[in-house]
Formats: sequence, C-alpha cells, structure tokens
Amino acid sequence: PAVLAVLFAVAYISDPVDTPEPEVKHVIRLTTRHLPIHKYWADEDEQGQPIIRGLANIPLAYEGPPTCVHGGMVALLFDELLGNANIISGHAGMTGTLTVRYEKPTPLLTDLDLEARFITQEGRKIRTVATISSGGVVTARAEGIFIEVPPAQMLGIVANNASKVGGSVLDEELASYVEGRAENGLRLEDAGG
Repeated sequence: PAVLAVLFAVAYISDPVDTPEPEVKHVIRLTTRHLPIHKYWADEDEQGQPIIRGLANIPLAYEGPPTCVHGGMVALLFDELLGNANIISGHAGMTGTLTVRYEKPTPLLTDLDLEARFITQEGRKIRTVATISSGGVVTARAEGIFIEVPPAQMLGIVANNASKVGGSVLDEELASYVEGRAENGLRLEDAGG
C-alpha cells in the first residue's frame, strides 16, 4: 500500500494547511491543473473511515445547459474524487466503469460540496461512491469500479506512455520516482509493461 500511495499520490499530498475543518490533515492538490476544484482533502467519516471531502465552484467555461454544469464535467470531477478516495484508503486502481446519476441540475458559479469514499474491494475490483451537493441537496451521485494495478505494472504503463511522447509528460517528483530514485528501491527496470 505504501508503494501505491507514493506511485499514485506523489504529487497530490501537500504539507498540512489551515482549513475550516480542524480534523483535516492534508489538502490534496490536483495534478490536472485545469479542473475547477477550489480544494479537496483527506478526512474521516463518523466511523473513522477515510473519505475525500472537497469544495468547488464551477465557472461558466464548463456550462452545459444554461446556468448548469456540463454533465461531462460532473463525470470528470467524480472520476478524480473517486480515484483519490481509493488512494487514501490504500486501494488505488484505474477506472474500469464510472456510473453517474444526475439527480438535479448542478448549478454553475455556486459553492458545491464534494464527497467520495471507498466501499469495498473484491479481488482486483474496487468499489467507490461519491456525491456532489449544492446547499445540502445532492445534485449527482457516482459509483466507480476501479481495477487494482500492481505498482510495477503501473510503472510500466507510465514509462510506456511517457516514451511515446518523448518522456516529458511526468511532473518532476513522479519522474524521479519512475527513474528509480525513490527510497523504496522499486526501479523502472523492474516494471513489466
């Protein structure tokens, strides 16, 4: 699990920051720099289970129906949130299926509450759920089935994809990890594609 956390989250976890909720330990930053998420963070629910919580205010650039967030943007937000919920629970994987239920229009230019949590893992299949709410009303729900990818296999995927575009698609920290300079000693040469 530690290798997976480093592999998938090396660019996500920042130093502790002040947030409105005292139990928040880390704000998670997106490596996808164009997503309109104000912030999201790792937290715990009432039973002490890891959960992702977040705040977003989606700008007009992501409008679908007039005054509403485009459904594709809603799905993109869910995919990112669900993946990070898996990471903080120690069950990282790649998206297999993403099912979104649009319950009400999600408004633009409005503060939205985001929440995602790991539910279960059976074999390599990881199940995670999430919601987007506006003013306490759920506007959309998602369920994701993710497929666990062993760290060495993920390194092979990363190396293969990077080599196809000249090797410059990785951020500096992840590139360092992929090149084998991480403390855990897992090297790119050990990664089967």
